[in-house]
Amino acid sequence: MIKRDILCDRMVSVSLKLQTLRDSCSSIFRTQKYPPNFIWFKGAAGICQEAIDWIEEVVLILSRAEELQRADHCNDD
Repeated sequence: MIKRDILCDRMVSVSLKLQTLRDSCSSIFRTQKYPPNFIWFKGAAGICQEAIDWIEEVVLILSRAEELQRADHCNDD
């Protein structure tokens, strides 16, 4: 159960970061009158990469858990 709670907390964190990034992008593009601020885009890329890394890690963990569950199910038969 603890692992599930950790995974849920991480997914919520990733979701919040992506929502923040989405909202930031929307306001930047609506209000930007000068050439874009490349430092902001580098920060946004960092946030995206972190979110992607976490999502890939969670997907891998869930895939392994599913494989273990299938193996346990096959052993029960």
